[in-house]
Parts: sequence; structure tokens; C-alpha cells
Amino acid sequence: MTYSPHTEFSKLYKIYTSDPEGMGQHLTARMAKLSDDDPLLVVTGSDAVLFPGSGRPPVVESFRKSTRGFIELASVSHLGTAVAWAVRLRELADPVWRTDAARLIDQIDRTRRINSEKFWREEIAVPALAGYESKIADMIDYTCAVTRTFLVAGLADESLMNFQHVREHYLEPVDPPTSLFPSTI
Repeated sequence: MTYSPHTEFSKLYKIYTSDPEGMGQHLTARMAKLSDDDPLLVVTGSDAVLFPGSGRPPVVESFRKSTRGFIELASVSHLGTAVAWAVRLRELADPVWRTDAARLIDQIDRTRRINSEKFWREEIAVPALAGYESKIADMIDYTCAVTRTFLVAGLADESLMNFQHVREHYLEPVDPPTSLFPSTI
């Protein structure tokens, strides 16, 4: 015999939860009316939407891939993870780590050639970053240079491609690689 809740219990449950004329619907409608003029912020995976209330149209601000500068900054922020993945591939004895590291070095070199204060000021041109273009270009150059130096050394001596070395000499170095940028550190 198939179980089915008793009708009277079902009705009691629905008065609160799902009856179109139930308490839940009444409270939702009342609270919506009370907060009709209040702003509401909704954030999705790619947008922040502000509903200002009082029937005014929403304001949408996209971020991530649709936002100027997102891919450029995210590509550099992912370099640490990319190095860790190369190390893990090496630990798993997958020879593709060498090809991946070499491809990463090559792309770092190409990226560094276009990275400049002018690029950030004129091509990316994000108002929130105005005045910081030089610092952003320097940060990106430094991150790319340190990553490149680490990978080149790892390709020359694969015993360096382990997580202890990554942590001590790339992610959390006690002595930063001042020889790369003696004037900026």
C-alpha cells in the first residue's frame, strides 16, 4: 500500500506553506508591499543588479568576462595556480608538464611585450583604475617575470618542480627575487 499523508494534515501543512491563499503567500505579499521602495541587490555569477525600488529600472553592472580588464587581471592572478598545476603534472609523471610550462613562458613573454602603463590607461581604460595604471603594469610585469624565472629554472632542473620549492621560492619567498627588479623592490 502506498503511503499518502492524511488529508487533514496535508491541509494544515499547506495553509502555511503552499496554499495560494495561505499564510506564506499572505506574508510574502505583505512584506513585498512594505519593502516596495527598498533597494535590492542581486549578484549572479557575472552581474550585480541593483533594483533601486519605487518602480525605478534596475541598474546592471557586469563583471568578470564582460568587464574591461577582468581577463587581463585574472590571467595574471591565475599564474600561481598554473605553476601549481605544472608541478602536479610533473609529480604525476605526465611529460606534458614541460610543454605546458614552455607554452606558459612563451605567452608570458608575449603578454609582457604589450603590458604597459599606456595599455592600461588607453586600451583597458577602466575609470576605477585611473591613476593606478603604472602600478598595475609594474605588478603584472613583476608577476610575469617571477613566474617565468621559476618555470625556466624548473625546466632546467626539474627537481625544483615540487610544492615545497613552489611555496618557498615562488608563492611565499622569504627573500624576494630582487635581482629581477632591483629598482622596484
